[in-house]
Amino acid sequence: MKIILTILLAVIICTGSAIPAQALLPAEVLVIANRRAPDSVELARYYLAKRGIPPENLLTLTTTDQESCSREAYNREIAQPVRSFLQNRKPLPAIRAFVTLYGIPLKVYPPCTDQRRAVPVRSLTGTARLVRANS
Repeated sequence: MKIILTILLAVIICTGSAIPAQALLPAEVLVIANRRAPDSVELARYYLAKRGIPPENLLTLTTTDQESCSREAYNREIAQPVRSFLQNRKPLPAIRAFVTLYGIPLKVYPPCTDQRRAVPVRSLTGTARLVRANS
């Protein structure tokens, strides 16, 4: 009996009876660009046209064009506008993927719990080196 079940399982796996993956439809993609980054919005429009993504799936934000941003700036300038866009759009088809283009920060700093104790990371790195050298 175990041999039959093992063979049956092997046949199912080999024949690809699993649920097939579905490709994203252009209408399921949200493209996010930054008005402050040079050419970000223009690049986004080009991307929309080449991928057949509807123009209403372009969200332009005004945020820093640096590689990193604070948690507070991320929440206020990126997360909240994206959340509002998704809540206010027609329900179907649902957005299943975001494409963030040039100019949208790639890294978000952790939240600062006490503004008086907020210290730039670079100064902490220097302090750590001094502590190690004096140990």
